[in-house]
Amino acid sequence: MCHAALNDRIRRNSTLTTPTKTRCPFCEKPNKITNEHVVGRWLRKHFDFRGKGVRNTFSRIGQSERSWNTRYFDQKVKAACHRCNNGWMARLEQGVEPLITPMIRGEHIGIGRDGRAVISAWAIKTAMVVEYAEKPDKRYFTQSERSLIMHNFVPSGTGIRIWIGRYQGSFNGAIGSASFLLVPRTDGVTDSAHTLTLAVGQFVTQVFAERLTAHHSEVLNVRDGPWQETLIPIWPPKPATDEVALIWPPPLALTDDTFAALGDRFVGVDS
Repeated sequence: MCHAALNDRIRRNSTLTTPTKTRCPFCEKPNKITNEHVVGRWLRKHFDFRGKGVRNTFSRIGQSERSWNTRYFDQKVKAACHRCNNGWMARLEQGVEPLITPMIRGEHIGIGRDGRAVISAWAIKTAMVVEYAEKPDKRYFTQSERSLIMHNFVPSGTGIRIWIGRYQGSFNGAIGSASFLLVPRTDGVTDSAHTLTLAVGQFVTQVFAERLTAHHSEVLNVRDGPWQETLIPIWPPKPATDEVALIWPPPLALTDDTFAALGDRFVGVDS
């Protein structure tokens, strides 16, 4: 009797302390989190990696920049469950491949409204995945923003901007940088922002996400540079160009120096 009561009490206690599964950051289901490629494996076939590879950098205010090289596009982070990884994320990669492949090769193309929306969804999904290289308290995007991209394949409307451009520098592979920014407002409150700048072959995309201008009238400063000539804005949509195919590449290509400056061009807000 005593042993039975003791064993029953142990079973009840062990049930109370059983750890719960981590929920997927996108679908929120308690599924096993798997490794997601930062950039799709399909990109490998567009490059001769012999003697080259992929260069990665990650920077954060107040910390030294981290850089590392990988042989292929094989950088992975634990950012999604198996169902998301092999479901809607895989479909998004399949949808964007025929759109950005010509730009990777440097071919002149026109990009319609639907194409720009797919590229924008892929770019913001990539930004969301990249930040899972960081600790939970250093991530920018919210659960609702991740859910929106999963369900609707469109970026959140709260201060997300996306551009594309052309890179003609010395590195024939991929160059990427992600930064977490602190943005002071005129009322003394500090907001956060996130930027991802990525070059794959000759294709460049930049994501800048911040919630400040979605609710306030302040204008963000941008460091001087040839941004009008090197970048094509594709998100948010603009009614004036909604039905017009935008022509890529832009008039001026980014060099090694201007690409490095591009990733660091947002510096604060006007006071």
